[in-house]
Amino acid sequence: MRKPVIFMFSGQGSQYRQMGRALYESQPCFKEWLLKGDQLVQDMVSLSVLEQMYTPENPSDNSFNQIIFSYPAVFLVEYGLAQLLLQRGIEPDYVLGASMGSFAALAVAGVLSFEQALQAVIDQAICFETYCQTGSMIAILNSPTMFSQTTWLYQQSALASVNFDKHFVIAMPQTNLPEIRHMLKQTSTVAQELSVSYAFHSPWIEAAQYACGDFLQNLSYQPAQIPFICCSSSTEMINIPKNYLWNVIREPIQFQKTITDLEAKQAWRYLDLGPSGTLATFVKYNLAPSSTSDFFMIMTPAGQELRNLEKIGNCSHFTQLQI
Repeated sequence: MRKPVIFMFSGQGSQYRQMGRALYESQPCFKEWLLKGDQLVQDMVSLSVLEQMYTPENPSDNSFNQIIFSYPAVFLVEYGLAQLLLQRGIEPDYVLGASMGSFAALAVAGVLSFEQALQAVIDQAICFETYCQTGSMIAILNSPTMFSQTTWLYQQSALASVNFDKHFVIAMPQTNLPEIRHMLKQTSTVAQELSVSYAFHSPWIEAAQYACGDFLQNLSYQPAQIPFICCSSSTEMINIPKNYLWNVIREPIQFQKTITDLEAKQAWRYLDLGPSGTLATFVKYNLAPSSTSDFFMIMTPAGQELRNLEKIGNCSHFTQLQI
């Protein structure tokens, strides 16, 4: 029995310099969409995302964490990779959007045009830069119950994401970061700070809500041509509400619940189109030993995208691939 394919799109924090560079240099379809998107960004804000993304790496330069670059960069590599897979005949039965990965997921699903989605990405980034205080997010390798049971966590941060039974993410304003960082070290808690500049999925971004609402109301949503799975509500959606692209940034990500609900229905083929392969890793830790679902990533910080793409091959190869 054929397993339905889910294209998964991750969000802010999954970006890094040089992401997708090998695809950009060797895959004309991927390059075409990145160049098209970069020109649109330059027309909108007179900035080049590609110039930032593919500049020689400089460890002392953290400007790529600046949301006006990182937001459209994540969108462009995810959308470009989706178009490359579609060109090879690999089509999704569903798309899944986590956080701002929902912009690319909605564009691939036909809810928004490429141009509309990219404009919304830029507009939302500008809203955050204009209205929000800076913030941080930290991934913690522990049971999510730790959050509600730890005073210094729940008093100074918000639960931003539950990804699997030993992984959750917290968000906080920048002023609270030193104390939380200190306490994590004191308690020998394994944690990693994410590459973000705002406390997404928390009350500390609400200052941008009304400004975001203004441009979101002007978006023209079409019914999804490909069923869309939301990781905030763990539901399948066809008609997208006007405030959706605010809610997926403000509300906590329920990735574990989303995968659990999907697995209760049948086996799937999960294909991570994000820059870091993060969602494929999360899927791995959510699958029961008895599950026959597959998971796969293409882009990784280790730069294995061409090898991974070759492993997938074309449509007929991918549907028969044993992972």
